[in-house]
Amino acid sequence: MSHRDRREKFVNSLWLILTILWGDKYMKKCIAVLAGDGIGPEIMKEGLKVLDTVAKKFGHTFEYKTALVGGCAYDKYGHPLPDETKTICNNADAIYFGAVGGPKWENLPAELTPERGA
Repeated sequence: MSHRDRREKFVNSLWLILTILWGDKYMKKCIAVLAGDGIGPEIMKEGLKVLDTVAKKFGHTFEYKTALVGGCAYDKYGHPLPDETKTICNNADAIYFGAVGGPKWENLPAELTPERGA
């Protein structure tokens, strides 16, 4: 199976999963995008390309709302899951979560480590 065929199969599978979950033929959904730390932003960038392809192919509209979570949120707000991120997630139809944590934050109090706090 070629790369293009695998990608097409993946896109079709994702569409089926979304349709089953939301039950809509044409969706307009808000997705909270929480890239997080480390490899998270890199993974999310590619995953959003897949979601955009699904939206284009099947006539969906996805609105992305980005927010900080994990170590990057701790660095900016002093907590790995700030109130702004909670609000964005509570108002979204779905949450697309990357990865959190890393050696930089290992010595924080347990309740503030990216893995536990988020």
